[in-house]
Amino acid sequence: MSLRGVGFTHELLFEGDYALVTFDLMDVGPVSLLVEIRWSNRERGPTYMTGGRFVGIPVLPTNGWPLD
Repeated sequence: MSLRGVGFTHELLFEGDYALVTFDLMDVGPVSLLVEIRWSNRERGPTYMTGGRFVGIPVLPTNGWPLD
């Protein structure tokens, strides 16, 4: 994680251009950020390493999820 983006590992191929990444901050609680996927590489075994840049803070509906 940096000021501009984040990298993460996962086991399934990520096929989207964007991801909603949620961090659980100790004093604040969960915070979600929209990430534009910039690269993804297969590592050993079933593991992928993906990186992206922060592009915004999503505005979620106040009446719950999923959208009605």
